[in-house]
Amino acid sequence: MAAETQDAMRVVMHALANSATLTAIVASRIYGGSASTPDQKSADYPRLTLPWRGGHRNGYSPVREYVFEAVSWSRTSADEALSIQEVVLATLQVERLTVSGITTAVLCRQTSQPSIGYDEQARAWYASTRWVAQAFG
Repeated sequence: MAAETQDAMRVVMHALANSATLTAIVASRIYGGSASTPDQKSADYPRLTLPWRGGHRNGYSPVREYVFEAVSWSRTSADEALSIQEVVLATLQVERLTVSGITTAVLCRQTSQPSIGYDEQARAWYASTRWVAQAFG
């Protein structure tokens, strides 16, 4: 079960890391895991974090659903954080995502509009959206 979750996360991260448009903005600063607020002293910006919030499987269905957030961060402006969200949407929304060597395929859909704010601890603007990833295979 844990391997299935890891595979789904890897597929989503791979799609984002291979988006030339996204990496032109955030370089390689795309992070998974549970930490959603970067450390203000050591974090580089702009950046994208993907905290995964869990998931479920309905009965004997081969489809697993995972919930995650896409949180974009910018020290420049809320507009930059929103522009990262636009690229994430274009990269993930209703695309069949696969990675060579991983049998899991993933279909993502955004389930919320961006929430925008300023985090005093991180001293950065953020935009956050919620996603559902359906994994199968």
